[in-house]
Amino acid sequence: MDHRDTRLLNGLRITFSQVRGFVTVASTNSFTRAAEVLNLSQPALTGRIQQLEESLELRLFDRNTRSVELTDAGRELLPVFMQLVNDLEGAVINARDQAVRTGGTVRLACLPSCAATVLPGLIRAFRADRPDTTFVVEDALDTQVRARVREGEVDFGICARGDNDPDLDFEDLFQDNLQVVFRPGHPLAKVDQITVHELMSHPLILTNRASSVRMVVERAFAANGLGVTPACETSYMSTAVALVRAGLGVAILPSTALEARDAEVCARVIDDPGFARTLVLARRRGVPMRRIAVAFVDSIRQAHLGRSPFPIAS
Repeated sequence: MDHRDTRLLNGLRITFSQVRGFVTVASTNSFTRAAEVLNLSQPALTGRIQQLEESLELRLFDRNTRSVELTDAGRELLPVFMQLVNDLEGAVINARDQAVRTGGTVRLACLPSCAATVLPGLIRAFRADRPDTTFVVEDALDTQVRARVREGEVDFGICARGDNDPDLDFEDLFQDNLQVVFRPGHPLAKVDQITVHELMSHPLILTNRASSVRMVVERAFAANGLGVTPACETSYMSTAVALVRAGLGVAILPSTALEARDAEVCARVIDDPGFARTLVLARRRGVPMRRIAVAFVDSIRQAHLGRSPFPIAS
């Protein structure tokens, strides 16, 4: 390193917030989305990036009205800055964990159906041995679970297996079979098998396209050469069951759905292997989890790895 390089490094005036802003914009390819993730106004985030570029004497992004792209310099610095952010956040997490002599807090994001059924028993069992442990549970849609994990807002997430994510590691937990929910006395109660073609003969009540369940349903129908158009579409499973009770159709929900155990409805597994999702544990790649979170994850593995959490009569 020559004298000019040494002088440049000594004169750098960059902050962690600027570096994290750069990494977030690069990860989302959008100043708007990055500002939402960081809970900043877009002008504030833009100011941080401009300050970083001025300190480095480099242009990091090529911007136009439609897209944001990394420059060659930005692409070269991105892995270095990502590692910096991960290392610092991991060190802070570990330091905080060390500072807590007893107990600790586990922060996780989880699909609502799993949070309402599988999770309470896991927490109860864990707190029997570690009564000082507290939990912060964020029940959210699949994409939101991944986002919270990716941004380090939670220790880990439980979501559905989907497309690979370069920022996350996934570990299979168990299979969650989908089931059809209908009113007592419905014709589905008498058929030998619940097939895709049998489902097509009834009005369908489905969760919206943002849900992992809807994605599984559409893929299963497509695998049989069919499209699916719901008679009703809902955001919440409780609403779907209410529509079933009202006689507006049959709903397709996961086996982990607490709502499907309503005394006024019946549920049967769909006899097609495509109607299943694998629930996975998601964590940030390359970032160590706090010890209390690792201990809870280990307890989840022991309780449910590879096993369906709820047997459902077919």
